[in-house]
Amino acid sequence: MLIGFIFIFSYSKVSALEKCYRINNNNICINNEQYVNLEKIGFSDLEINNLDNEEFNKNKNLKGKVVSKKISYYKDIYYYNEDGTIATNEQIVTADEYNKFNPISIISPYGLTNGYIETNMKKMTTTIICLGNTYRYKISLEWKSNPKVRSNDIIGIGIENDKVYYIGNRTFNQTYCISNSNCTSNSSANFKNQETGIGANFTLPNGNYTILNSYLYFDVGKKISNVTSMKAYGDYKHAIKTTNSVEANSYNINGGGINLFSSVMSKYDSINTSVAQWTGNW
Repeated sequence: MLIGFIFIFSYSKVSALEKCYRINNNNICINNEQYVNLEKIGFSDLEINNLDNEEFNKNKNLKGKVVSKKISYYKDIYYYNEDGTIATNEQIVTADEYNKFNPISIISPYGLTNGYIETNMKKMTTTIICLGNTYRYKISLEWKSNPKVRSNDIIGIGIENDKVYYIGNRTFNQTYCISNSNCTSNSSANFKNQETGIGANFTLPNGNYTILNSYLYFDVGKKISNVTSMKAYGDYKHAIKTTNSVEANSYNINGGGINLFSSVMSKYDSINTSVAQWTGNW
């Protein structure tokens, strides 16, 4: 009788595991249909692998598709001068240049040395996702290597508020990994909701990571009866000096991206917006 119980229990456990296409880093069993659903609405494999229960449950059964995606690659050079000033030079590069970039040395998270020059690269992806009667705007930012300064960064998406408006599901997530199976996710951020866009400021973690990634998304409804085109203006501001949460909230967001107040402009770098564009009939 006991042997039969063990056999039945073991069989049930195996059957349950067979239903899992993926068991992610938060021990969530994701079946094949759920994984495909998440992929179709713009989640990357890394993001799916680190979803928590709350975010997984609100997205796993959504039926949708990415209707526009813009991927932009940036090379950023930061010059930390002897007098304490910082100059930046931003260049748009190709995917091949981004993929081939190899930092000369490991970046230390502790302090800065005057006269230091840091070169880094970022990959920013802005997407527009159709979810039936609503749409979702999403931005993700991936670092090629660990940035020197770890302070309060800003991520956001500007919208065309004459066409669409925010209806909910505002979500931020930051993931940093020592390896593909050893990742930490953090959803802590200070949001700013404006009619012309949504932004979030958050703290970059200290430490050296193989992956450092963040994303923000939210859903929009249409403000007019017939929408035939949309643009989502993805943007990211990296703190090149130590900032506090008040300074990191000193911005507006719209079709020009994240517009910093003059009092904090010298504390952040600047890159061109990554604009996803859609045309159709909604």
